[in-house]
Amino acid sequence: MTAFHLLILPRKLRNNYNLIMLPFRRQFLSRSYTIHSRRGVTSDGKLSIGVLLASVVPRLSLSLKTHQIVRCLVTSYQEQILKMNDSQEKDSATDFESLGIRPPICDSLRTNFNIIAPTPAQSILIPAILSGRDILLRDHTGTGKTFGITLALLSQSRSQTVASLHSKSRKLAVTSLFVAPNRELVLQVEAWIHRMISAQDVLSIKNVVQTLISGGGDTDEKEDIMIARQQEDLAAHVPHVVVGTPTRVLDMVKSGALDVTGLRTIVLDEVDQALKLPKRFATQQKIRLRKMHPKPAEQLLRLVFDKVGEDLRRTKKLQLVVSSATLNRQLRYFLSSAGWISEALFIDFAKGSAAPAQLKHHCLIVSSDTIRNMSALSTTSSRDGEDAQEMWDSDEPLNNYPSNEQFNDDDDRMLESVAIACELEHVERGLVFVNTNPSMSKLIERLGRHGIKAQELISFIPESSSSPSSSSPKLIVATENTARGVDLPDISHVFILGIPSTVANYLHMAGRTGRMGRDGTVVTFVRERGRAEDRIRTMFKLTNVKVERFEHVQ
Repeated sequence: MTAFHLLILPRKLRNNYNLIMLPFRRQFLSRSYTIHSRRGVTSDGKLSIGVLLASVVPRLSLSLKTHQIVRCLVTSYQEQILKMNDSQEKDSATDFESLGIRPPICDSLRTNFNIIAPTPAQSILIPAILSGRDILLRDHTGTGKTFGITLALLSQSRSQTVASLHSKSRKLAVTSLFVAPNRELVLQVEAWIHRMISAQDVLSIKNVVQTLISGGGDTDEKEDIMIARQQEDLAAHVPHVVVGTPTRVLDMVKSGALDVTGLRTIVLDEVDQALKLPKRFATQQKIRLRKMHPKPAEQLLRLVFDKVGEDLRRTKKLQLVVSSATLNRQLRYFLSSAGWISEALFIDFAKGSAAPAQLKHHCLIVSSDTIRNMSALSTTSSRDGEDAQEMWDSDEPLNNYPSNEQFNDDDDRMLESVAIACELEHVERGLVFVNTNPSMSKLIERLGRHGIKAQELISFIPESSSSPSSSSPKLIVATENTARGVDLPDISHVFILGIPSTVANYLHMAGRTGRMGRDGTVVTFVRERGRAEDRIRTMFKLTNVKVERFEHVQ
């Protein structure tokens, strides 16, 4: 069998696809070679094709020009797409310093985090970021991706800009911008950086990292105070890294408080959630409305790239790193057509699996007087994460099921069920998700009535690195969006109340446990009402996970 790499055909050669590949394929088939070609067109406007490695390309009876084009494609583009496989995991670097992480940070990892070696994903991701190439990253939870990105950003050399076109003097500039999907992840990244540099001789933490988030306050006055403080910090200190949410970062760039002209790298985490592109079968009206009202993350990217493009003093291209659990064809095409990525590395950590194999999934149906296991699933259809998400998002019969089977914070029966499950499973630290936005204080109070000490995620993050103790909460309370990307290493159980809004959201919530290869348990509670059980059963089919019987109930 002949070896192949998945290569990218440049857009300028798209029209020559038949000229190049058909005689290539025909002559090899006549020689009894087996050709494994990937399917058609990628959404970034290029063709993905299976071609032979340069070392095994024979002298075909093609025109000299065509033959040269094929050889050029093989040799020049064979590294465009990186697939993490078993051999790559075995070859991963054994220490962070060999990946390009600065020695003081490596020392801090050992001292403050008790981390010695990178994960396989970090071994690939960190040098890719430090290379300066645009990166499209598809991964599932628990790979150490966000931590690896943080290490890479801290290890970049400090960006400087020329003060003016007529001056040789230079000034410090913001090097990297990390745009996160929620306040919780922003605060966690900030907490990591604080721990990394705590033992170093740093004049001010604000010279290293600053965060731009909303205060979550209950009055406009409190929010105005926070905005003013963030503007003052940016004026007094130019940070190496800025971490923030799309809306607040956009406001700071528009106001001129955040200068992005010297920016070297933008990281957009959970890009699918941030951009919220129209669904696969969206109507023309919805598409037009989306164009008229772009999301803050899209506005931010357009504004930053426009400002950078106008800076005649720049000598290096702005690097864009985006990550998503799906990173579907539509999204890749959108990023490319906007001109934000060029010859990007597509790093795929998904391995074709929708959820970590070490997780146990259960689903309980709750009525006013009983709790039972969900009826057995029929044969599941095998789908990858991308196709499953596209089907769930599409306007297909799935959406004919009731969509209002959400958790109601007045439903004390659901909270009682969670409390019982915690006791039966001897949970030390778990995470409970609600897919509405109830009063967190009331929810925590009601869990307390059932003997469960609980705490909201946003207030728990500063102490999330500590091990469970008698004084720490047993349950952390979050919503679908607030826990995206947040790393809570000691979570053994995830409890989901109600039907997740999408397949991707279920996978994100489930992925808060079973981190870094550990075992984990996910229990979904659904009220016995209408066709809710049919709907959740359909969702599990699309995720392609095995739902097991919860042994404590019938």
